[in-house]
Amino acid sequence: AQEQPEHARAASAALWEAGYRETQLLACSVLSGQVHDDVAKWAIDYVAKCDDQEVVAEMAKAGLQGWRISDVSRFLAAEQVWLNDSNRGIRSFALLALSAAAEDDQFKDIPSIFRLIAGFTAKAKGGERRALRRLIEALVDRSPPEAARFLMDEVAEGGNPAENFARSTLEFFPSRQRRLLERTLSSQ
Repeated sequence: AQEQPEHARAASAALWEAGYRETQLLACSVLSGQVHDDVAKWAIDYVAKCDDQEVVAEMAKAGLQGWRISDVSRFLAAEQVWLNDSNRGIRSFALLALSAAAEDDQFKDIPSIFRLIAGFTAKAKGGERRALRRLIEALVDRSPPEAARFLMDEVAEGGNPAENFARSTLEFFPSRQRRLLERTLSSQ
């Protein structure tokens, strides 16, 4: 796939269609080095038909890796579209892809991630909530003060669902930011 990128789609499709977790994980790996915009479309096509959350998470991380690194602005534009999709599975995938970006020290545009997920704590449900929790954990690892500020703003804007989400993520924060969040929560 790296030596002949034009064959990556066919190889990843054949692996994906085999239907086994292992072959689908290999399909993600085949896509990991691809940098053209079709990778995002392929990933969405694949995950729309997948109910294996481990495979979906690997597609969000490895499957999009080359494309995410090669064109951050297109990645963020796609994220905005995915986060506004009517399909919860696509929104969860978008959050997992943002988690992969936040976990990657090469990814520097952390403020854009916070902008993209503004207001999400109040409306996330089920798989979205788990994916958002994973993203918040990754953002806390990158910048505890920014992550705490983000959640304090979400609580101020989002009411009870945002408060519940902030409470459920307190464990990820260092003591200083945890105290600030607890103070914000107790004043609500």
